[in-house]
Amino acid sequence: MYILMFKLTHNLKIKFMTKVNIEEFESTINDEVPQKAFEISDDKKVDILISLMKDLRVNINEWTERTYKATIWSIGLMFAIVAYGLTNNMNSNSIHQLFIVLGLLIIGLLTQIFISYAKKAHSGTGIALEKCQVSLGFCEKNFYLKNMQFFGYSGKWLKAKSIQILQIFHFIVWLILVIATILL
Repeated sequence: MYILMFKLTHNLKIKFMTKVNIEEFESTINDEVPQKAFEISDDKKVDILISLMKDLRVNINEWTERTYKATIWSIGLMFAIVAYGLTNNMNSNSIHQLFIVLGLLIIGLLTQIFISYAKKAHSGTGIALEKCQVSLGFCEKNFYLKNMQFFGYSGKWLKAKSIQILQIFHFIVWLILVIATILL
């Protein structure tokens, strides 16, 4: 497999490079941390970290909101499909019933996959947020509060319980609707 390579030159013009074999390209990638190109004052670093923390918190809230909306829409759509099947005598036609079950399975599976990715995004963003808090000294004793630390540090972000409960709820509703459609 080949990929096209582009290179940014020093004056920010895009320069076209030749096709490169992807195996050769992957072998040139290294895991070294790049050296910083400029110095930033400590005050600016604090401002950057605080701004990043705000953005990360907004990102966590947006993922949670998207997950709730997607789940609500998915459940509503699945109920609408089942209601359509019930009003159009799906029992009389097994192919009709099969399409309804397949529709429920596809919608439910896609929603479950989305919720799983939302949990991963929530967790990854939370870890980044916790790293910002550590960088700002929130986990150090006597740094902000006398004889206390502002936050404890666990090294990992707590899982989003509300998203896990939402995923379980969606799965139960999905399962009930599929079974009800098959049995009716």
